[in-house]
Amino acid sequence: MPSGLHYSEAFIRQLADKEIRDEFVADQVRTRIALMIRALREQTDRDWSQKELGRRAGGKGQNVISRLESPDYGKESLQTLLEIAAAFDLPLMVDIPEWEEWFRRMSGVSKAALARKSFDIEYLTGQAQAVHQDIWLLNQPTGMEAGAEEPPIYHRENEIVTALAVTGT
Repeated sequence: MPSGLHYSEAFIRQLADKEIRDEFVADQVRTRIALMIRALREQTDRDWSQKELGRRAGGKGQNVISRLESPDYGKESLQTLLEIAAAFDLPLMVDIPEWEEWFRRMSGVSKAALARKSFDIEYLTGQAQAVHQDIWLLNQPTGMEAGAEEPPIYHRENEIVTALAVTGT
């Protein structure tokens, strides 16, 4: 899989101008927020109207949701974004990443890339149990006893992980 940025070198060089860079970031963030809200609202398992999202977000009017879905608006408050996220039963994450990470995150704006599952207790507890089960399995030696010359082998589902023997020198 190729690595690197999805932008040309010439474009990245234009971003050396701080004013252009700041304007670009603001435009991309506004666009992503608007597209995210709309994609989440129209997601197949929801298919909410703007009016329905407004109702679930604390009684906001359809016109408020329409503005939030406009990339040209850009005056969302943190509180409003928290309320919108809560309406979707999703957490909100605000981050200030390094540039390479920012470009990577901002590149996916398709409806599929913006789709999110709401809070699901069964799924999340299953994920937590799976992690704990993996840790438990990794700590269960099978094979040679402690003090043997070869390291023990630990099983993790279909793969075998060989523990590194640590010897003092």
